[in-house]
Formats: sequence, structure tokens, C-alpha cells
Amino acid sequence: MPLQAAVLLALDAARREAILARLGEGAASWNGWAGEMLRLRGRIGADDALLALWRLFADVELIDEIFEGDFNVAGIIFPAAARFAGSAFCGDAWFSEAHVHGAASFRDASFRADAFFDRAHFAGDADFGAATLHGTAEFRDMRCEGVACFVEAEFVGDAWFRGSRFDGVTQFRGVRHAGEAGFGDCRFTGPADFGEAEFAGNAGFEETRFGQMANFAAARFDRAAWFSNAAF
Repeated sequence: MPLQAAVLLALDAARREAILARLGEGAASWNGWAGEMLRLRGRIGADDALLALWRLFADVELIDEIFEGDFNVAGIIFPAAARFAGSAFCGDAWFSEAHVHGAASFRDASFRADAFFDRAHFAGDADFGAATLHGTAEFRDMRCEGVACFVEAEFVGDAWFRGSRFDGVTQFRGVRHAGEAGFGDCRFTGPADFGEAEFAGNAGFEETRFGQMANFAAARFDRAAWFSNAAF
């Protein structure tokens, strides 16, 4: 193995161990570090070289991990990107009230128990494309300021998005809902694409507001679908 590749692998491993160790110290310790990183980001300004170095330490990279027990980062602040793509959460996953300042990726992730993202705040894009959620998925009162991507995600249990806010483009194309799907009182500021989505259980869009195009072309509703008092 070339020396440069070996150094990069060692650096990635060291970053991973540092992230897991810091998470193990609890939310207060983690958020203290995150606050310092955000203050440092403000001082860097538009210096691209320093910004790239800052991201090296501020990004959270836990890709293709296996979390055996419950994973609890409720109330955690992620100062930059948070990447959990391809990871498996074997116990309950708690992201309630987490705040991600950069892009968040859960693409191809597997949530084998319940997943809690209620009141989470994504300041950038949130990618749940092709993720599988086996238990109850709680996304109530969530906010996503960037692109929210759930393309071809599979919800085996109930999925609750009630009261959530989507400021950018929202993509639920090809999503499969085996249980209840609750989108009541949601706000979609940008285009919302539910094309080819499958709703095997009841689907609720009551009181929901669509600010731009709402696409439900070729979507399938096997049970009741409520759009009472929705606005397009």
C-alpha cells in the first residue's frame, strides 16, 4: 500500500475513534466542543484552505458503522456535516432535537428498531435516500432548510412527519410506506415530489401547505388518504 494511502487510512481511523470517544463523554461535553468549533468557523471566514482544514476536524464521519445497542445523540449539535451513510442502527436511534449545521447523510442506512428525529433541525441537505426504517419513524416537528431526500426509502413501521417544515426541495419519490404515514400540518415551501410513492396504510395530509408544485403522479394509496383543509 502506498505511504500516502496508509497515512489517510490511519487518519480516518483516528478521527473515527476520536468521534466515538467524544460521543461517549455525553451531550454536554460534545456540545461544548461543537460550540468551540462553530466559533472557530466564524473566525475563518472565506479562507478556503483553513475551511478545508476545519472540516477535517468538524465533520462527523461514521459511515458503514454497526451500532449494536441504542444510539443516543438527542440534543447533540453537529457543527459541520454528519455522515452515517450505510450504517446499521440495531437498537433505537435517538436524534431528537439534534442540530446539524452541514449536510446530513443517512443514505442506505438501516434502522432496525425505532428511529427518533422529532424536532431535529437540518440546516443543510438531509439525505435518507434508500434508507430502511423497520420500526416506528418519528420525524414530528422536524425542520430541513436544504434538500430533503427520501427517494426509495422504505418505512416498514409507521412514519410520522406531523408539523414538520421543509424549506427546500422535498423528494419522497418511490418511497414505500407499509404502515401509517402522517404528514398532517406539514409545510412544504419548495416543490414536493411524492411520485410513485406507495402508501399501504392510512395516509394523512390534512392541514398541509404546499407552497409550490406538489407531485403525486402514479402514487398508490391502498387505504384511506386524507387531504382535508390542505392548501396547494
